[in-house]
Amino acid sequence: MTVEERDMKQAGHDRNVDPAVSVGYGLLLRAGFALTYVIYAMLFKLANQHGGSGPVDMLFYRALFALPLVFAWSARRSGIATLIPKSPIAHLCRSALGILAVLFTYESFILLPLPLAVTISFTAPIFATLLSALILHERVALHHWLAVAIGFAGIAIASKPGAANISSGSVAIAMTSAVLQGAVTVTLRRLGRKETAGSIAFWFLVCSLFVGAAAMPSYGHWPDRTGLVLLAVGGVVSALMQVMMTASLQHAPVALLSPIDYSQIVWAALLGLAVFGAMPSAETLLGATLVTASGVMVTWFDRRARRRAEASFVP
Repeated sequence: MTVEERDMKQAGHDRNVDPAVSVGYGLLLRAGFALTYVIYAMLFKLANQHGGSGPVDMLFYRALFALPLVFAWSARRSGIATLIPKSPIAHLCRSALGILAVLFTYESFILLPLPLAVTISFTAPIFATLLSALILHERVALHHWLAVAIGFAGIAIASKPGAANISSGSVAIAMTSAVLQGAVTVTLRRLGRKETAGSIAFWFLVCSLFVGAAAMPSYGHWPDRTGLVLLAVGGVVSALMQVMMTASLQHAPVALLSPIDYSQIVWAALLGLAVFGAMPSAETLLGATLVTASGVMVTWFDRRARRRAEASFVP
């Protein structure tokens, strides 16, 4: 049995579904996740233009409108009992990193053109690779380091501080967001061994709601009616995004799903042009191509390594 056949069989296990159909459904869900992520970013960027909503507002309203939906989905999917945390301290640490990452991400949405903000966000896996080597002491293959170099080159070209009213400070905020997202990825690898995906998402939103509510009196802004609608819809879309991302992993292996995530860059370019009238620069397009190539390269090499390991396995 090949790696692909085994992955498809695992993706469809315990369901009376053809594995090939299950994987196809997983790919469709992942494509939906990629699109909803960009729509969510676009809505929050628009909310900033209507009433001046900032990162704290976005944190609070996202949690406020997404939390009930994520709770209902998690309870129906695996039961309310699975939401009880097994590692409360680990949840708090993950949530603290996640909230910082989200705040910096929202600020990057505000300050940068949408295609560039999304492109820089894809350096998170690069930082996850570096942090895995430093913190988890994982062995990082040569092709991973090559992908890291290509990804950083892509960001250096795409950001090009000083061009198109892009300041080095704005790029630094986006890069800080990517570093924090990479750290979140590392913490999730450990937390995910004990907690369900629903529990992790639920308690992150709970912590976000409390932190956002505490910060609103000092740092929040009351949006106008249009801004409030945009924030509400953005919160609902973010819940849908979370559900599709998690559900896609139930139907298809990560190696097949990961390349689809890079379609976010295409969606960001199209929506950025259609909604904000921002045409991606040649540098952004070239940089995005390099970042995408680095991610696809890692996926391809990892799958080839798995095939070799399976071929050499002697039971």
